[in-house]
Amino acid sequence: MFKKILCLVMFSFIALLLIQSIRYAVVDKVLFPIVNAQAEATHTPESLLRAAELKYYIGKSSETKEFLAQILKIPDIKKHTKVYNRAYLLLGHTFYEEYDFNNAFKAYYLLLRNDPKNKDALRKSVRILMATGKPEVALPLVNRYLKEKKEDPFALTERCAIYTRMGKLMEAGADCQTAVKARRGYTRALYDYAVVLNNIGFKKESEDYFRQAKLRDKFIKSREEIEADMLNAGKKDAQDEEGK
Repeated sequence: MFKKILCLVMFSFIALLLIQSIRYAVVDKVLFPIVNAQAEATHTPESLLRAAELKYYIGKSSETKEFLAQILKIPDIKKHTKVYNRAYLLLGHTFYEEYDFNNAFKAYYLLLRNDPKNKDALRKSVRILMATGKPEVALPLVNRYLKEKKEDPFALTERCAIYTRMGKLMEAGADCQTAVKARRGYTRALYDYAVVLNNIGFKKESEDYFRQAKLRDKFIKSREEIEADMLNAGKKDAQDEEGK
């Protein structure tokens, strides 16, 4: 019985990989030439962005960055706000997925200057800055977000984690408590609030919030674990490159 289940799982996994590779091939060999022809003919920011997004989708980072570079060199690109913001977000993601966290943050930072309430860029920026020991640099970014979106549970939870790392436990507790009340069942807020309570010394209350978080996501990790995984993956990738 176990062997049958294992074979079924393996078959499903192989089938999924095959479907994904076919989908990527269709995008690369069929859809992209059409989009690229339009980009070459018009050279508009929008057409170049569509080409960049397709290359990003199929994991071709070098080609993605080439299209994004073309977009960001357009003299009046800042007038095309949506394209400008999307280009820097994609650039940040591309660097992030290559474990080039320094350049990823630079791209996210330029985006956040123009669009301070971009949640995806803020989340990744906070993660990078916390992992590299710079929580105080992350704080103003989150405060700008909260200025635009007051009492947003996501941003309050990020600031709670930042304050915790900075040793400002009273401020951290207030933010996480507000986030937990504003968005019931928000797993990350529950977990981060448990960390604050544990650090203050409220062990019983801390255990209760840890339990609530793990009931919603049994695989949830601490921020330190997430950051360590991120940095270790980057080191492994660098070692693999050196070994080539």
